[in-house]
Amino acid sequence: MKVQEKLGRFAKYADVFSVTDEADNPVETIEAGATIVRGPFRLMTKDQIARVTAIVTESMTNGLNDAGQQIYEFQGNGWRPQARVGDVLLQDADNLSDRWACGPELFGGTGWVGTVHDDLSVTYAKPGNPTLALELPEGTVVKSREGSRTVKAGCYLAISKADKGDFYVWTLDVVQAYVRDYVE
Repeated sequence: MKVQEKLGRFAKYADVFSVTDEADNPVETIEAGATIVRGPFRLMTKDQIARVTAIVTESMTNGLNDAGQQIYEFQGNGWRPQARVGDVLLQDADNLSDRWACGPELFGGTGWVGTVHDDLSVTYAKPGNPTLALELPEGTVVKSREGSRTVKAGCYLAISKADKGDFYVWTLDVVQAYVRDYVE
């Protein structure tokens, strides 16, 4: 697998990091499905095990996102993720304060492997699969489907679908514990 095979409409390889809108105008914020990220992408793999903690229902919602949709906002690992109705809530199996949400479509044919344990809890891992990623400059504002956050030093932008502009952020503790360069 090569980096070029993972690039797409919203992720382009370049020697220098930059973010633009689709008309090539510079912008300050990386926004899902709206901005093109250019930079020294590389293939990496993350061997984090995630435990499913809940599916968001309408009765759980506690606010609205910028698009006016009902959301469940909760405390994550240094930020406040926002989950929409139907989203899957996940938690690092080894670091309980690392919590996030994703859409159920993330599990469809993308390499996630589910394991049902004796207590009927379920964990997911995506071992060894290559992910397009790059280190973000400190202070970069990232607006994902889970909300907005300003990243600290050592965070990475991981691209799940470059043609759709789907991505997520790996924090420094996650990078240090679980992320490695992809090797075929």
